[in-house]
Amino acid sequence: MQRAARLADVELVDVLTRDREVAEPFVSRTLGDQALADRTLRQTLLTHVHGSFSSIRTAARLYARRNTVERRIT
Repeated sequence: MQRAARLADVELVDVLTRDREVAEPFVSRTLGDQALADRTLRQTLLTHVHGSFSSIRTAARLYARRNTVERRIT
């Protein structure tokens, strides 16, 4: 049985195995403005993803207020 893969399924692996010139457009296209965000916002977004997109969990892990987390990710 032959299997086929969609580009979207293997694009990340392809980019990671090539040079930086290929990776930069991929990151820009995928992350948009977040690729250039400051360290605090990037850390907040990463924590938010790891916390199953819960503002309450994100705030607890960052020792911040829920409103602060929500303002950052908005």
